[in-house]
Amino acid sequence: MHIEESLADPTADESLHLVCKGIRQQQDTPERKRFSITIVILKMIKSQLRLSSYSVMEQCLLWSACI
Repeated sequence: MHIEESLADPTADESLHLVCKGIRQQQDTPERKRFSITIVILKMIKSQLRLSSYSVMEQCLLWSACI
């Protein structure tokens, strides 16, 4: 109707696009599938940390983040 009346297109405003994008992000929350960390996985992580080139301090830091 705006176009027929030679008025400015209200949907051309960038702020409207940002608002719509924000609404879509709030509504479209896909469920992320999360898997449990098992003892086997933790053992694999620890063994890879030991083989890595990280310092002992960095290995401890990463290991504490994992557990």
